[in-house]
Amino acid sequence: MGSYIIYMYARRGLMGTAESTFSIDCENEKDLATWNVLISGDAQNGLVEEAFDVLRQMAEKNVMPDAVTIASILPACNLIGSVTLGKMLHGFSIHYTLDHVRSALVDMYSISGVLTDAENAFMNTPEKDSVTDTATIRGYGLHGIAERAVAHG
Repeated sequence: MGSYIIYMYARRGLMGTAESTFSIDCENEKDLATWNVLISGDAQNGLVEEAFDVLRQMAEKNVMPDAVTIASILPACNLIGSVTLGKMLHGFSIHYTLDHVRSALVDMYSISGVLTDAENAFMNTPEKDSVTDTATIRGYGLHGIAERAVAHG
């Protein structure tokens, strides 16, 4: 129930209320879903520092991030222009076999302009779908490589 309430506040941009709910109301029931909702809310509302702070707190509490955690925080790397952080998260996902972050990795690398890494993430995606295709095409388009975007699509 706590994760749903936090999600509701986060979707409305009320991150202060979401964080209070997380800290006070969810004191004894902070499961992975609750942590993920707060990280995702921070990242989606442009609160990058807060999102990474929640990830740090999660690690301090020995809560293991999953594919949802990583996919939720990867877009924050673009907001602060840090491919380095994105690569660290990519390494984490490889180490812990979190294959379901591939689309988010393709998107992060594409937006950042690191198209070689975006292509590698795409090629290593076991099950390509419209999300990975769109992220790749968008990356080519964003960086003025229309002929590759057309060839890919």
